[in-house]
Amino acid sequence: MKLGIKILFLIVFLGLSVFADAFLFSIHRSNAYIAKHYQQTTGHITHSAVRSGYRGRTYTVDIAYEYSVGERTYLGSRISAFAASSSNKTVWERLADRYPVGSTVEVHYDPAQPECSVLDPTSPYLHPLMIIGIIPIHLAAIYIAFDLFLRSKTTKYLPNTH
Repeated sequence: MKLGIKILFLIVFLGLSVFADAFLFSIHRSNAYIAKHYQQTTGHITHSAVRSGYRGRTYTVDIAYEYSVGERTYLGSRISAFAASSSNKTVWERLADRYPVGSTVEVHYDPAQPECSVLDPTSPYLHPLMIIGIIPIHLAAIYIAFDLFLRSKTTKYLPNTH
């Protein structure tokens, strides 16, 4: 493979690595912020179902809950800071089963904007497969970087045949 193409691949894989790491860090940071700054109140689940998404191939949980802050009642629909979906319907059915209609739940809300709420600030939807899926991107970037580094070391000392 030519040097220019390897450098291009290195840039692409490093960019993907940085993007993936930044995404995972933002999930962690959002959850840490919510856990530290949001207040808690009690709420009740008003709707809980698994909803199919893109062409019926992906699924997610459709949740609705009601909670009060002071004299005002709010409606929420977020379980976590990040929405997610996947083709594994069983995962979403289990999650919906954790929140049956009529059940009492702990709601975490932003005191500055009480309409912003989540049920589980520690649930980042970081499925192990998501993390495992990032590893090949990192390995590819490392492999290409080492290949470029080793090639530059070996070609430096080869005799000039011109």
